[in-house]
Amino acid sequence: MLAFTTDNGYLDGIVRGYRGALITAAQYTNMTHCESLDDLKLQLASTDYGDILQGDTQPSVAAVRERLMERFVADFNYLLDNAGIDGPTARFLEYVTVGYMIDNVVKVLLGTVKQRGGSGGGAKGNPAGSPPAAFGGDEQIMEQCHPLGMFDALPALTVSMQGGSTLEEVYRTALVDTPLGNYFRDLLMDASNGHQHQQRLEEQHVELIRGRLWRAYLEDFARWCRERLDAATAAIMAEALGAEADRRTIAITLNGVGVLQREQRLALYPRLGGLWELG
Repeated sequence: MLAFTTDNGYLDGIVRGYRGALITAAQYTNMTHCESLDDLKLQLASTDYGDILQGDTQPSVAAVRERLMERFVADFNYLLDNAGIDGPTARFLEYVTVGYMIDNVVKVLLGTVKQRGGSGGGAKGNPAGSPPAAFGGDEQIMEQCHPLGMFDALPALTVSMQGGSTLEEVYRTALVDTPLGNYFRDLLMDASNGHQHQQRLEEQHVELIRGRLWRAYLEDFARWCRERLDAATAAIMAEALGAEADRRTIAITLNGVGVLQREQRLALYPRLGGLWELG
């Protein structure tokens, strides 16, 4: 605690500034009464976000979302760039990006599977609880990926999937040296998968992969928080990660009705929160 200011004082000040810049309840109420995006632009002018639409003479919903996302990513990357190479703060921020990486990888896999017409999932092809998405060409797929989950090897996935790659080929081609590599390796080594990793990837299989990756990620993140963070921060993170685990458990259960056996659902439930033991 005595060394906190020395090690983290600057970033703590930046985060407090970010928090102070959040839109207040009163400002949000005023925005709900706006009748046009021009009115919204005027309301934003009185907040710390007043400059995000200055370059847009004709603001649109897409422009508002894009500018806010750019601001969010820039603020996050500023923290990451100033967190140092080693240390718990940098590692914590890197853990935060892993969830976005998982969803980006799944977007690319699903997009290329849909392009080749191999949905294989039918109406209940989302047992892992993900929302449906529209996909176009490779460029459109990449545009849908979240900026915080981008990594150098991600575009290579679209190339490796063109010939109908298996999970093992996807891992060796593009993911072995990424933060997701350990999770994919454990997935490949899991005996309960049988020979699924040698099969041609289909939509429902990809959704099951999403569920397994999120389970591994949440459990790993929670373990790291217990081991590396102080007790108070670890308790807060346990509650936050437990809530996310419960949300995913509910989604898997609802979307898995008539699709997954109980053993399959249990394999997707993160061992966190208060719901997974109910099975």
